[in-house]
Amino acid sequence: MGEGTEVGEVDELTDMIVDAFLARFREAATFAEDRAIAEELAAEVRPAAEALRFATTMATTADEISLDHHESLAMVHLLGRRAAIQGLTPMGAFLLVPCLLHALGGPPLPEAYVQALQVSCQEGYVRGREEALAARLAERAVRAIPTLPLASDLAALILVGDHEASALRARGEAFAREVFGAQGAGALVDIGGLLEPERSRGAAVLEIVERLATVGIPTAVSGVDERWREVFADLDAPEGALFERFDQALASILASTGRVIQRRFPARLRRLLRRRRR
Repeated sequence: MGEGTEVGEVDELTDMIVDAFLARFREAATFAEDRAIAEELAAEVRPAAEALRFATTMATTADEISLDHHESLAMVHLLGRRAAIQGLTPMGAFLLVPCLLHALGGPPLPEAYVQALQVSCQEGYVRGREEALAARLAERAVRAIPTLPLASDLAALILVGDHEASALRARGEAFAREVFGAQGAGALVDIGGLLEPERSRGAAVLEIVERLATVGIPTAVSGVDERWREVFADLDAPEGALFERFDQALASILASTGRVIQRRFPARLRRLLRRRRR
């Protein structure tokens, strides 16, 4: 910030740069989908504009590897990353730096510095695309986690795969709504196929149990091996809700609803017993 420059003046100048960027970007963008999200980019353009304004007032402007340029390169990298997550197309991404420099005004910057900005922006964009793809795949995987009907008023959530705790919470909320909406009498959460037992995932599983308990639906957890027991012990989980085997957890839920698992003889064994009685 220059000597004698007021904060309000800096903010107003940054606002003007952002507005100029948006106008230029909408004019240059080929695709309507890019123009549609231009306004959403404003929040990311602002820190990039402020960092560039600072960098271009320094005596080291011509030295693209100077420490004075690190923040501007980082903010432009972040702009590219956020733009990718918001759905900007690759064509739109190539416009970010030129439109930002156009909005900044002033004399042309050294070509090496402009290239460094463009490379940083594109690297950020690629990173953001990878993150967006990973998020979509994770969301699909979570939606694919099955609910298993056990009876007209009982259901089980079968957690399998490698999921972040936030994804487990989201699926657990949906499961709780399903059970409550169906006026369920009990529920079971099986974690036998859930990979990598660790604290945050264990906490997410317990949140499902607690969420159902708050609406009066007893819930048991099956698939709790020794590794999971260590995790749940650290979280002070109720021991009575944790079971190693699915049938043990199911028996517990049935008992809480006044029912039991009926053991039936195979048909051949029943015939043999009848013959012996004759």
